[in-house]
Amino acid sequence: MRLEWAGHIRRDKDSQMRQVVISKPNKTRPRGRPRQRWMDRVKKDLMQVDETAIIEDADNRDRWRGIVEAAKGLNGL
Repeated sequence: MRLEWAGHIRRDKDSQMRQVVISKPNKTRPRGRPRQRWMDRVKKDLMQVDETAIIEDADNRDRWRGIVEAAKGLNGL
């Protein structure tokens, strides 16, 4: 489901949601282990499905649909 939503956000160029997800604030992060960001999880999910897949593949709907279907076949692994 996360990959499906990432594809929608990536393709919607004028969305405020895209600006929030993709933006990188100019703040310092707290000490210790960095917190997981949503986009980090999306990239990790993509690596589990296909090492050559990148978020820019969402612009090609047919390619992205294949990636999402492959991810659904993993059953949340």
